[in-house]
Order: sequence, then C-alpha cells, then structure tokens
Amino acid sequence: MSNYRFINEDTNSTSINFRDYRTVNEHYASWKIEPLAGESEMFWKWFMAKYNTQLAKYYSCTEADIPDGWNDITIEEATEDMKKVYDI
Repeated sequence: MSNYRFINEDTNSTSINFRDYRTVNEHYASWKIEPLAGESEMFWKWFMAKYNTQLAKYYSCTEADIPDGWNDITIEEATEDMKKVYDI
C-alpha cells in the first residue's frame, strides 16, 4: 500500500506518494489524515469500488486502481460492518 501515488493539478502533474501528501503545498500541509479507531473501512471500500467511474468523471481524473476483493463487497456486508462498528 505504501506505493500508492496520486496526481492532480496541485502536484503539477507530478506523481506523489500518498503518504507524502503534506509536502505538496501549505494547504495539504495543514491536513492530518489518520484512521479513526473502529472506523468501518468496509463501507468505503464498497463505496470506492461501486462509484469509481462516477467519481473519476465528476472530478475529471482517472479511475482509481481498486484492489482485488473490493468489487466483491456487497452493500449488505458493508452495512452489517457499519452496524457492528458503530453499535447500531
């Protein structure tokens, strides 16, 4: 996972390792993205796999490389995971 990279207008079309996002500019430097303890990752995996094409079109970028298995997650599995994580 540490080899994932991103490119956008802020990087001047230069490929940046996603872990180095804070080096892009002052705006990115102000971000502190950390996983939340107990956060349901399964929903976001499902969401990205399901809406990858639409998100790429909306943001005028290339589609993400979705890892193997993400396309196999169902909305029911994602929902059940969220219920467990958030105790609902």
